Amino acid sequence: MRPGSAVVLIVAALLAGGCATTVPVKIDAAANPAAADGFSYTISTRDPGRTNDARYGNVVAHVHEALASRGMYEAPDPARADVVIEVDYGEHPPQTKVTTVSQPVMVNPSASMGGYPGAPYPGSSYPGSSYPPGTAIDPITGQPRSSVVMVPTQRITYTTEKYIRIRANENPKLKRRGDPAPQQVWAVEATLEDETTDFEAALPAMIDAAIEYIGQNTSGQITVRVEVASG
Repeated sequence: MRPGSAVVLIVAALLAGGCATTVPVKIDAAANPAAADGFSYTISTRDPGRTNDARYGNVVAHVHEALASRGMYEAPDPARADVVIEVDYGEHPPQTKVTTVSQPVMVNPSASMGGYPGAPYPGSSYPGSSYPPGTAIDPITGQPRSSVVMVPTQRITYTTEKYIRIRANENPKLKRRGDPAPQQVWAVEATLEDETTDFEAALPAMIDAAIEYIGQNTSGQITVRVEVASG
């Protein structure tokens, strides 16, 4: 499947009348055409303590499945694997975001609202009317009609950015004396930011996005939308 095709499939599903839910995932991918690529791999981690993490097994299982979808397989003998896959994952500290949104508020000119000059005005200031010019008056009751105005309010949210990094490096055990040092073959990082701290829930979407960009260069961070299960 070519890069970005998952996004095309999502859009097609939506146009077909589906009720798919999508989330934005940021992708940063790089590839080294000069490095020796391959199909067999072994998985490792830079941090040995990762293997004691309760989430490690689930993360690795998702990576295995994703690599298999690209025709790659785990080498029976790690020493003879074409590439060494490094996996890193986690979440950054929560961030506070303040956004301004407009909220509809019902305004009655005959009532004072937080300093809003809505109370009846002296007829001397507005001849022939006890309300400001332009006030809509109900012809039956003779009272001013209420109206809806949009009032800016601040909304505070706390978001957490989850990430997974998958790197493929040349297998150093296949190098001979005098060969250049092992190079990075490709790398891809996926990040998902939302208002939850649930890494496990974010993992499938990040993996689905990342796998589409293995061996590609994005020339910086891009954002794609990935379908997720709703409900």
